[in-house]
Amino acid sequence: MTRCCGERTAGSVYLVTNLSTDPGAWPLEKFLFDPVPPVPDPKALGISAQGMSLHPAHDGRQCLDLWDWIGAGTGPWGHGYWNMWDYLEEGRVQGFSAKVPRTLFQSEEAKQINLSSRHILIHPHAFLTNSPTYIDARLGKCPTGNQACLDSGGYACVGLPREATEGGTVIHSDERAVERHLPPFLLLGQTNTHYIGWRSPDGIQPNWLPGLFAWLPISELHVILDAAASTHETALQLLEDSGVNLPYHVERE
Repeated sequence: MTRCCGERTAGSVYLVTNLSTDPGAWPLEKFLFDPVPPVPDPKALGISAQGMSLHPAHDGRQCLDLWDWIGAGTGPWGHGYWNMWDYLEEGRVQGFSAKVPRTLFQSEEAKQINLSSRHILIHPHAFLTNSPTYIDARLGKCPTGNQACLDSGGYACVGLPREATEGGTVIHSDERAVERHLPPFLLLGQTNTHYIGWRSPDGIQPNWLPGLFAWLPISELHVILDAAASTHETALQLLEDSGVNLPYHVERE
């Protein structure tokens, strides 16, 4: 399945969070950080704008979590995940899949990656430093209904980045409301991922800091079949040698 960031590449390893068919399963909003913890200095935490990094779990889980910078740059369709909610809404429809650098499986730390590990998401447009302006003009509601967030004034609410959505088509009934369609743009009659957001109030520009916006359970690893050069075999051997404690299998795209 093609995503905003492009297609999965042959021979690569991807961590996957599958969608649940259980009617009692948690909705996506249960996996959001609310309020959003800002990350003003990602480099100090060993976080770069590409790839993933391993960090110890801080809530008693005996494992390492995979922290992942979700870029706001241009992807193969000229867009990328500019808005934090682009990534969430795409995952709500398609499930989540993220490429894992092979270097993560080449260290002793790989043995501490297991089914208790989490995929921790960071986005450069997750925390609004001028959020009071947006709260005053707010149209949406807190997506998690977190009373503690609301009691604190909602200044770090995970829903606020939706109030500063870039791109999209203005909805006639409200000049701030926009319907955002994510690439790839499909043929007439087909439906791509889309959602409703709101443009910044007139005369206001968002001031952003990176922030943690969601954590996801990890279902499994996918190794993408390389029918031409069989590079997936090398990836399978790497996973076997690493001692990673996650299920994995070859997936055909």
